[in-house]
Amino acid sequence: MQSGDLVFFHGRGFTSWIIRWWARSEWSHVGVLWVVLGVPLVIETRLGLGVSVSSLANRQIDHPTVVPSGRQLDLDLALRHLGPWYGVDGAGQGDAEAFSDRAGWECSELAAALLGLQERICGWTTQTLYERVTREW
Repeated sequence: MQSGDLVFFHGRGFTSWIIRWWARSEWSHVGVLWVVLGVPLVIETRLGLGVSVSSLANRQIDHPTVVPSGRQLDLDLALRHLGPWYGVDGAGQGDAEAFSDRAGWECSELAAALLGLQERICGWTTQTLYERVTREW
């Protein structure tokens, strides 16, 4: 595992099921791995927490799957956006200005941005992100 790898989660709750159904995906959530002194952390958006950093060890209940991305993590972008601003009201904004200074992030959009996948601003799902990254391998 290395910084920039993607961590896909398969939550078991009803909300996770709805997300998997809507995204036509095996996964309900995604974050980006940040390895600090050998400790794997996950940079992600979480409802009520905003963009946050959490220990991968504390997320085992959500059945994480680590997928190498082969891409560099934009840690500066991640750190600039840490905090309690997350919500579907800000997610999916489709212009470049909104992308650089978000009022909200959907997990796949944040992960794509942190990996420099900016060929589209919005519309990422866990499935399309997985397909995009694994296609490069």
